[in-house]
Amino acid sequence: MNIGVYTKDLCFMSSVKKVIHTFMQCKYSKLDLFVWEDIKSALFLIDEEYCDGFIIDITNNTKEELCGFISKVIKQYPHTKIIVLIDDLECIDWFLKYKIFKYMSKKNIMKELETILGILHHIVIGKKNRALELTSKTRYDKIYYDDILYINRVGKNVNIFTADNRCVTFRMSLLQIYEKLDKKIFIYIDKGCIVNSSYVTECTTQQLQLMNDIILPVSRDGIKRLSKLLYLEAPLSS
Repeated sequence: MNIGVYTKDLCFMSSVKKVIHTFMQCKYSKLDLFVWEDIKSALFLIDEEYCDGFIIDITNNTKEELCGFISKVIKQYPHTKIIVLIDDLECIDWFLKYKIFKYMSKKNIMKELETILGILHHIVIGKKNRALELTSKTRYDKIYYDDILYINRVGKNVNIFTADNRCVTFRMSLLQIYEKLDKKIFIYIDKGCIVNSSYVTECTTQQLQLMNDIILPVSRDGIKRLSKLLYLEAPLSS
């Protein structure tokens, strides 16, 4: 499990490291900690290192800096839990548009850090156990649900595109693939394409955008299904 921590407070960071190394490494599988002390380093490193969770200290930072940083984190890792540390409850208003897992003060997180990391650990293990398994006489593939961006049909084959820019091709029908997937996450956006709805970042009546700036066309029925799955108040209309 990998945890990314952004803070300018070196004393706080030292305390976090002590808690993590004292409690977590002996209880769970290997835990790696990525520490960022400035926004530029953090923005660069989230492109280089995958994180299962983030602890972001917004104290001593400007609203504009942190909103931009959190926006990129959420776009890059839509499934990842984000904990924001605050020193003023009014700061929460800045981030209401984001799906933040938890707001805490620095004092409280030190008391609850072991519990929080335990929750993240169980979430990560749960995700890794949910996978699409494909078998034939000559090959076997296992692709975790959270790695799949979208799947399309090309002739008698399906192409499975992943978040790390892989394309896995398998000879079977799109319907056979769909029957193996979680219907609460994956959805037909037209007859030849299934997407992981967790990765949808934008949607119009004609197309949708996934992470990595992938644009896909969407049918009218696809829009209706997507609106229902994402609990939109009303289906998108032109």
